[in-house]
Amino acid sequence: MLNPSEFLKDYIITCPREGGGEWEYIHSPYIRDYLSHLNKEEAEKFSLQVLSWKDDFHLYRIADDIIFCNNSFLRQQFLFAQIFILIEDTEYLDCMLENLNPTLEELHNWDFPTLQAVANKITDVLMSRDDYWKTHTHDAVLKMREEIVLKSPNPNNSCFP
Repeated sequence: MLNPSEFLKDYIITCPREGGGEWEYIHSPYIRDYLSHLNKEEAEKFSLQVLSWKDDFHLYRIADDIIFCNNSFLRQQFLFAQIFILIEDTEYLDCMLENLNPTLEELHNWDFPTLQAVANKITDVLMSRDDYWKTHTHDAVLKMREEIVLKSPNPNNSCFP
């Protein structure tokens, strides 16, 4: 039997990349339910192994399902932030920004390198946007980044650009 990380990766690989609502109404509920039923040991293994996935699409597809599943054994917000850090595709990152804000509730439990990486990635996403999006989302994204800096263990640290 495959471990949860391998099973979900294989499941995501076999699903079409686009599908007119298939992800939202079929695949995501299935993945959330699967994640919600992981026991403590499976959740720990999954949390470590999912971060070794190399394909942005696979990481992107599972990120929201991680934060919206119901499993107390998963550090859902932290795992979502780790996936956010790993993804390079700016379109995926742009979409993930919407759900990144709720993860900030857990900031006080994060280590400084994670905080720094999330803040830097937010800056990267903002800089990659065209002028329209920069103008219309700049304040909200910068506010999110500022919240990260302020909640970090050392907000005056010069590691933040």
